[in-house]
Amino acid sequence: RWKFQFYGIKLPVPKLRGAAAFDDLLLALISPAGIYIYDHDLDFRVSMQGKLTALTGYGLRLASKSNCFSWQTALDQILSQLDDCSNQCRRVAHIPLNHPLISEELHAEVSHCADIFQGVPLSETSCSRRGLLIQDIVRLVDSMIHPLATIEDAILGTCVNGRRRSYQNAAHDWVRDGLRIECKSSKMFWSRTHMRWEFAFGNVKLGQGIFDELLLALYTPAGIYIYRHDLQLGVSKTGRQQTVAGHYIRISGRRQVQDWPLALNQILAKLDASACKRLALVELS
Repeated sequence: RWKFQFYGIKLPVPKLRGAAAFDDLLLALISPAGIYIYDHDLDFRVSMQGKLTALTGYGLRLASKSNCFSWQTALDQILSQLDDCSNQCRRVAHIPLNHPLISEELHAEVSHCADIFQGVPLSETSCSRRGLLIQDIVRLVDSMIHPLATIEDAILGTCVNGRRRSYQNAAHDWVRDGLRIECKSSKMFWSRTHMRWEFAFGNVKLGQGIFDELLLALYTPAGIYIYRHDLQLGVSKTGRQQTVAGHYIRISGRRQVQDWPLALNQILAKLDASACKRLALVELS
């Protein structure tokens, strides 16, 4: 089904935060039909996020009915939920995507990535689906590098709430001869904030003893570069939420370098000069 998800909503938390960290909550629902802006009532479809609630806030999910494949029908279902008199959410505005300000921002934001990945395999695939496919590719490469090793599925374990983990949220991704392997992937993207090309890997649970090797997959127009990370390069902390949400790894080219092949060479040079080890380049053509 289709859905909108929002995170980090700082509503009151018992014994931690007596009041919301804001006065009004405006939701922007971005769809092919435009951007729908709602004044939320601070209650409708709000849910807790386990241990992350106290650190990063609540979540909010708006979803269509199951087995609804048409985005137009799904959008109508979701909007009707928000417009229903059973809640106090209020539609503030609907802004079409061809509005001059929006079209200019969208063009500036996507022009770099859209151009460099045009025609590249997996570029039209959703982020989550592409991540799973790249993970399968990295696992295959890992088995080819270690042909005599026994490769097994991840040990699922349980979440903090006691529920059994699924393969999608397992603490690691597979096991090779007893070593727990974690795989993270990132698509090369242009950061308008830093004015440079980057790779970013989130939710990396370093120092928690849940994996033994970290493999990074860099998805680029030239193919997928696979590295064994040294657990140091590009690692940054995420503040109070670090224990639950993990670290962040960011590897970037130089500022103002818009030529992606040049920026990619700069990034690969950083990796090759560190204790990280390049394992493979999987060409996608």
